Amino acid sequence: MKIIQSFAQFDNGSPRAFGDKEKNLLGFYSFLLSYLTLNKYYGDVRMYCNQAAQDKLIKYIPYDEVKIVENRNTELFWSYYKVDIMKSMRTDFIHVDTDVFIFADLFSEFMKNEEFDIIVQNHVPEDINYVKGYVNMFKDLVVEHDIIDPQIYDYRCSGCGTIGMRHKHKKPYIEICEIMRKGFIDAKTDDNWFIGMANEELAFYLAELKYGWKSYEILPWNDVLKYGERGAGNYHNYTHMYMDSKFQPRYVKAIRMKTLHEFPNAIKYIEKYEKEVMKDTEIFKEIL
Repeated sequence: MKIIQSFAQFDNGSPRAFGDKEKNLLGFYSFLLSYLTLNKYYGDVRMYCNQAAQDKLIKYIPYDEVKIVENRNTELFWSYYKVDIMKSMRTDFIHVDTDVFIFADLFSEFMKNEEFDIIVQNHVPEDINYVKGYVNMFKDLVVEHDIIDPQIYDYRCSGCGTIGMRHKHKKPYIEICEIMRKGFIDAKTDDNWFIGMANEELAFYLAELKYGWKSYEILPWNDVLKYGERGAGNYHNYTHMYMDSKFQPRYVKAIRMKTLHEFPNAIKYIEKYEKEVMKDTEIFKEIL
């Protein structure tokens, strides 16, 4: 089973840094810690990225393998590069976002137990599901293409900081993603956050619901209800740096310190990046 990550560099860097060029540079620290934690438990990690990402960032991370795949998507479909990479997979896989850190062996139960069809970070409750209105908003499309029976949709979603599946489930999931993507294009929808979540995370949940797949939840449903997503993450040694938190200097400083504490040998990667990229920036002073 492959452990993979992906990243497409847009002209402004990461859409989640909101075009701030100096903040974009801080993404390195979450990438590095994410890779190191995955490598610790599972060995080789493969990064899929476009050439711009390789040249500006990925070359500073000691990935075991890097595969260059150019990005066909505009920033409106910022999350779809990840879907494209999953579409290209030819084996069972687990995709972990580059702002996710694991501090325990959280995947082996899924990897070893074929009773589970898919692995997911967690299921998102209705009250915090930003895309819960999609099925009703696009009801004609949903019914015409038999994406899901609107009567059985329960207003939940998948949290896909980690997402994985047996290879046999890839095609039906991608088919739903592609239908939803075309629907957004035809409708000329311009809410990139809604599109980003629906096209990946909601699509994954609708596929699970439609086909009755058995999921392995890294953060179990009852714990999410009891502690919230972040609290459940802390309880299960799983951290997901949501939204732009990975670009905020106070959190980046903590990530940098955690990396040096947990992986002291990583100092060579940090020093190289800081010498070649960070040293002359104003924001660098805020993370030391």
